[in-house]
Amino acid sequence: MSANKLQKQFLKFNFGAHLIFIYKEKENYLKVVSDFILSSIENDEKCIYVSDDYLDKEVKEKLQESTNYLEELIDKNQLLFLTKDQLYENEFNEKKIIDNFIKEAKKSLKEGYKGLSVTGDISWILKQKNNKKKIINYEKNIDKELFNKYPVKTLCRYNIENYDANLLRTVLEFHPYIVWGSNIYENPYYISPGSFSTINLNKNEIEEWLNNIKNYKKEKEQFRTEIEEEKDKFKFLFNQIDDALFVHGVNKNGFTNFEMINEQACDILGYSKEELLSMSPEQIDSQRFEKEFYEDIYKKLMQNKHVKFETEHVKNSGEVFPVENKSNLFEYNGRKLVLTIARDISRRVKKEKELENKYNEIKEKNKKLDNANIKLKNLIETITELSEYSLKDEKVFLKKLFENVFDIIPEAELGSLYKYCDKTVNFIETRGHDLKTLNNLTIKLGDFKKVEGCQIFKNINHDLFEKYRMEGNQRIEQNIVPAKETMKFNITSEDEIIGGISLDISSDSNKTFSQSSFEIFNAFYNIAQSFYKIQDYNKLRGEFTKELALSMIHMLEFHDKYTIGHSENVAIIASDFAEYLNIDDEVISRIYWAGLVHDIGKILIPTSILNKNGKLTEKEYNIIKEHPKWAYETLKKSSQLSDIAEFVLYHHENWDGSGYPNGLSGSEIPLFSQIISIADCWDAMRSNRSYRDALSYNEAVSELQRGKDTQHKEEIVNKFIKMLNSKTDTIFSHK
Repeated sequence: MSANKLQKQFLKFNFGAHLIFIYKEKENYLKVVSDFILSSIENDEKCIYVSDDYLDKEVKEKLQESTNYLEELIDKNQLLFLTKDQLYENEFNEKKIIDNFIKEAKKSLKEGYKGLSVTGDISWILKQKNNKKKIINYEKNIDKELFNKYPVKTLCRYNIENYDANLLRTVLEFHPYIVWGSNIYENPYYISPGSFSTINLNKNEIEEWLNNIKNYKKEKEQFRTEIEEEKDKFKFLFNQIDDALFVHGVNKNGFTNFEMINEQACDILGYSKEELLSMSPEQIDSQRFEKEFYEDIYKKLMQNKHVKFETEHVKNSGEVFPVENKSNLFEYNGRKLVLTIARDISRRVKKEKELENKYNEIKEKNKKLDNANIKLKNLIETITELSEYSLKDEKVFLKKLFENVFDIIPEAELGSLYKYCDKTVNFIETRGHDLKTLNNLTIKLGDFKKVEGCQIFKNINHDLFEKYRMEGNQRIEQNIVPAKETMKFNITSEDEIIGGISLDISSDSNKTFSQSSFEIFNAFYNIAQSFYKIQDYNKLRGEFTKELALSMIHMLEFHDKYTIGHSENVAIIASDFAEYLNIDDEVISRIYWAGLVHDIGKILIPTSILNKNGKLTEKEYNIIKEHPKWAYETLKKSSQLSDIAEFVLYHHENWDGSGYPNGLSGSEIPLFSQIISIADCWDAMRSNRSYRDALSYNEAVSELQRGKDTQHKEEIVNKFIKMLNSKTDTIFSHK
C-alpha cells in the first residue's frame, strides 16, 4: 500500500495532534476519513472510527479499495467501528469521555500498537446549553489528562452544512490544524485552551487572534526573505558549475527551446543569454545528428527519466567540439522539464585518440615480427588492462608496462625499471641484474643518465659501475651484467621526470637494437606518457570536484555559524578511523567524501532554526531531522556521489533504534554510516555550541562510553577511543 499525498501529511503528525475536518461533499468525506484511517494503520496504530450513522458502509467500501485485508484489520481489532453510545455513552460526561479514551489508549499499547488514533463527531456537545464554557474546560482537561500522557491523536469531523456558523467558529478555535478539501493547514484562528479564563472569554480570544496575526505576518516576511536567499544561493551555485547547464521544455513533439542556461554555457558556445534562450538542443548540435537520433533520446528520457549520451556542439564561431550530456526529466509546476549537463570532452577524446593511435602503431609494427603473434595478443590485453589503472595503481601499472616492453622487444636481454627518489635512484624491477645489489649501490641522480624521449646508448653503464666498484662495491661484477647497448626512456608526470625504463644487450652478445624495436619501444614510451597525462587530467577534475564540494560546505558554514570547519573535521576523523579499521583505500576515499557532505542537507533548513539560541520546538526539531533525507535525495542523483548517498542518509541513526530518519537499529545501520556518526559526535562534542562550551577530551570520551549500545555500537566506541589515544593531531588532541 503506497501512501498518497494526504496520507503522507497525516503520517507526519505525532501523537498529541488534534485536527478538525470540515467538509461538504460526500466524496471529500470518504477520502479524508479513509486516508486518516489508512495512515494510522500504516504507522502501526490502533484506529477507532466513531460512527455518526453517516456513510459508514461507504467508508468501509472506500477502505476496501485501498487495502485487501480490511476484514483482517477488523477481526484483530486494530480497526474498530464504534457507535457514539459505545464511546461517549450518548451524554456529555467529561470524565467518562476522557476515561474511555484513556482506557482505549492503554489497551492499544497493551496489544502491541504504537498508540491510538480516533476519528469522530462530537458536535452534539456544542448543541447543549453553555457549550462554550463546557468545551473550553473539556479541551483543557483532554490536553492535560490525555494528550500529554498517552499516545493519542484525533480527527474531529464536522459537516459545514449541518451546524450554525457560530458553533463551527467555536470548534475551529480549539483545533491547531484544519483539514479542508484534501489538504491540512495550520489554523490561524487557533486559541489554546490554556490561555482562556472563564472570566473574560471574548477578550482572551481577540488578544490571541491579534498575536496570531502579528506572528503570521512576521513569519510570512521571514519566509519571503528566506525564499529570496535560497533563490540567490541557487543562482550562485547554478553559475559556479564548470560545465554548461541547460533547462528546456518537452512536449509530445520533442524538445522545446531553452528556458534556463548558466553563464558557462554562454561562455563556451559564444552566444548571449538572449540568443541561447531562443534556441533548442538540436540547434546547438552539429548537423551530423539525424532526427532519429533525437527521437531515440526522447524515448529513453520518457521511459527512464534520465539518459546519458554524446553529441557535438557548435560554437557561434563555427567550431565543433565533442560533449558528454547527462539529461534528467522532472516536473515543476505541472510542467515537464529537462535539465542537461553538457561537459566538453575534447581533451579526453584527444587523449583516447592518441592512446588508440599509439596502440595501433604498436600493433602495426609487431606484424613485422615473425614470432610476435602470441606476444601481440598479450600486449593488447595488457594495454586494455592498463587503461583501467589509476594513480593509486601506479606501481602495478609500471611493472606491467616494464614486463610487456621487455617481452616484446626481441633483442632485450637485460632491463630495469626505476623511479627517482630525492637524490637517488630506486630500482623497482629488473631482468638479468640483481635488484638488491642495484639498490645497495645508492646511485646518485647526478651519476645517472637522463634522456629526452627515447634514446639508444653504447656502453652507458661501464663508467658508472667502474666508479662504484672502485668505491668498494666489489660484488658489482658478480651481480650486475655489463651492457654494450642500452635503450631507455624517462617517464614524466606533471612536467617532472619521475623515473624510467632501460633495456640492455649484454656486452658478450652480437645483437643490436633494430629500428623496428626502437619504434616499438618509443610507442611504449608514448603509452606511459599518455597514462600520466590522463591521470593528471583526472586528478585535476577530482581536485575541482573537491573544491566545488568544499565551496558548498563553506556556503553551509555561512548559513549555520556552528558548523564552521565541522564538515572537514568529520571527513578527516571518519577517514582516519576507517584507515584504523583497515578498510580498503578506495572505500576510505568514499567515506571521506561522505563525511565532507554529510550535513549538506542543512542548506535547506531556515537560518532561524539552525542558529536558534533557545530550545527547539518539536516542529523545528522535526525540520532539523529532515536534513539527512534532503542530502540523500541530492547525492543519489549524482553519478559520482550516488554511492555515498546511503552513508549520509543513516548517519543520525542510533544503535538502539532511537535515531532518525528511519529508526534503524543494530546491524541495519551500514558500518560506514556508523563511522561518520561517531566522527560527527566527537567533533560536535569537542566544539563550542550556543547551549554549551566544548567538552574536554576526557568529558567527550566519557560521553562516548555512556552511549555504548544506545547511540553507538560498543565495539565501534572501544576502537574509536583506542584510536583517539594513539593520536596527537589537533582534531584528536587530549588538550
